[in-house]
Amino acid sequence: MTTDPSTETELARIRRLVVESAEGGLTEATLAAAGDSLQAVNYSSLSYIRMIDAIENDFGVYLDPEADIASFATVDGIAGLVAAQLADTRG
Repeated sequence: MTTDPSTETELARIRRLVVESAEGGLTEATLAAAGDSLQAVNYSSLSYIRMIDAIENDFGVYLDPEADIASFATVDGIAGLVAAQLADTRG
């Protein structure tokens, strides 16, 4: 299901991209029940790569997974990285 990005909040967009990048079987409800922890839902390394690429393309930002590894553990952490990148580009 594709949603119009203009109607979603940044956090909702990121959550959707995280779910879409998973190798199947992950839903937004499952992710929410796990406290938005990617480790808790056994998110794979390939899914992380897909997710980073999807977020970079969707938001027009660059995310360095080695710069702040802990921030990639949760949807909120990833949203914080995206927000910081967007703030830098908006000046």
